Amino acid sequence: MTLPHLELTDGFTVSRLTPASGGQNNWVFFGRSPDSEAVVAKVEGAAGGLCAEYHALAWAVRHTAAVPHVYRWGEVRSGEYEGARCLVLERVRGHRPVTPFDWRRMGTCLAGLTRLPVGGSGIRLLDADDTVSNHERATAVLVAQLPGAQAAAVKRAAAAATGPSLSRPVFTHGDPGPGNFMVSDDGPDHLIDWETAQATPLGLDPARAAVLALLSPDPADRGLAERRAAAVWHGYAGDTGWQPDAETTRWWLTVACVQFLAGRWRRRGDARVRPWQDAVTVLDGLERIVGALDECEG
Repeated sequence: MTLPHLELTDGFTVSRLTPASGGQNNWVFFGRSPDSEAVVAKVEGAAGGLCAEYHALAWAVRHTAAVPHVYRWGEVRSGEYEGARCLVLERVRGHRPVTPFDWRRMGTCLAGLTRLPVGGSGIRLLDADDTVSNHERATAVLVAQLPGAQAAAVKRAAAAATGPSLSRPVFTHGDPGPGNFMVSDDGPDHLIDWETAQATPLGLDPARAAVLALLSPDPADRGLAERRAAAVWHGYAGDTGWQPDAETTRWWLTVACVQFLAGRWRRRGDARVRPWQDAVTVLDGLERIVGALDECEG
């Protein structure tokens, strides 16, 4: 389906619009710039999300990170989305990560973000205390709301994962995974969809990516999910010089599991959301998974 063009208040027009898959809070379209370049137009549906993405991308570009080019940041002039904020980005070409080698490249790309300065970036800042307290609150909500057996599993996992000593906040993508990483065969790899960019202690990005790998097993290759998880984890650790012990690894994987579980539980009535029980299964098997990550470097 082709939609009418999208014009911003400064006259910049995106034509040949077609709907694209995107986040939960915005409308996303593929289209063409006035110079016929392939672009992505994101129209804000929930206040604040696109502003955070714009600031993160502008900062990353300023510090030479490989991220999509920002063509425009403004408001829609008229039509269905009149007055809504709109972010027009380069449409990055490539393919989603498939092999453990691709996932290791994602870990290396995420590690590169930690070298960006945080001060002045405009992204949300979460220090060690914030990170721990957010995790404890999310865990408490799940224990209170989930059915008995699943609530008990969350409680056991939280008790087994003691809080480690956390680093200073570093630049963090916030939502890495196969849908937000493009592997390029003839240029730099790119991370896309920066709505959840933030500054957090070392560990969140590789943990979320690793858990997402574990939540997406391949029926034809049962060990592939763990090899992908190990690859992104070790790609990140190797490039940053971070050497987490088993306790730290388990804590971060627990944090990421709780985040995915909380998100799926909140949206459990949505047919597009995968079963929340899968996150409980991963959470319940973390002791073995931590051991597997230690043994395998992807």
